[in-house]
Amino acid sequence: MVDEWFALFESEPDDPQLLDQETFNRLDEKMLMNIRARVNANAANELKSSRGNSSSKKATAPLTRTLYRTVVGVAAALIAGLVFYVYTNRVPAPTNADFLVTQVVNTTGSIIRHELEDGTMIWIHPNSKIEFPSKFLKNSRDLKLHGEAFFEVTKDPSRPFIITTDNVTTQVLGTSFNIKAYDKDASIEVSVLTGKVSVHVARSENKVDSSSTILLTPNQRVT
Repeated sequence: MVDEWFALFESEPDDPQLLDQETFNRLDEKMLMNIRARVNANAANELKSSRGNSSSKKATAPLTRTLYRTVVGVAAALIAGLVFYVYTNRVPAPTNADFLVTQVVNTTGSIIRHELEDGTMIWIHPNSKIEFPSKFLKNSRDLKLHGEAFFEVTKDPSRPFIITTDNVTTQVLGTSFNIKAYDKDASIEVSVLTGKVSVHVARSENKVDSSSTILLTPNQRVT
């Protein structure tokens, strides 16, 4: 995975948002000024040391080679510094892998356990399925459930854990609870073991009360 990520630097174009035009122009001007200053300083030193042999043609070649090496060395150092600055200050752009959906399907006759990247543990019942992104967003953890599963959600107040089942949305910050929502069933059931769970029900449009939210505490259940 690391090798594939590193290879993207060669295959993908640079992000145009890494540096704005004003910042780029300032860095470009600073690089040019530094190169000129180093070249002039080295040229002055070379001229001082070669004044005694100024009438000789042999002094021209070493001076030219020294200036060339100075320019190349300074330019390489500045370019390396610029590359380091860009890649240490860049914000990684989302890749296609970040938007992939992972599915875990229980086709066995017993409950299976699955652990998410944030440490949340899920016990998936037979004939059930969960769907979630390969990488959770910074401000939420979204998951879809088809069937029945028991959740032990890792606490993270900055990223609520949101489970969608048909027209019912269950939101938690960190708790343990069970959701039963098989496609063949006419009802959805949410049972809380620990913590608090907010259950939002979106009703059909022809009803007067289009939606409602229910707060569940330990040992409570809503159907």
